[in-house]
Amino acid sequence: MTTTMALEDVLITLPELIDRLMPGDEVVLTRNRLAIAKIVSESAEVRKARTPGSCKGMITLAVEDDEHLVGFADYR
Repeated sequence: MTTTMALEDVLITLPELIDRLMPGDEVVLTRNRLAIAKIVSESAEVRKARTPGSCKGMITLAVEDDEHLVGFADYR
């Protein structure tokens, strides 16, 4: 969720604002109605590094033929 607040309002309520941030939330700080900064909370979700071949064996072809590859010969 993105929230927009005037810089003057944030100076007073910064500790409470930070305590209320949920993972992925953003607060856009403005001065004279122009965005000047953004506070972004860290995501709680930590993604694992991708490893090649981790889905090996999960897809099964119903038909074993090379007929569908005729138009892609240049890409091999």
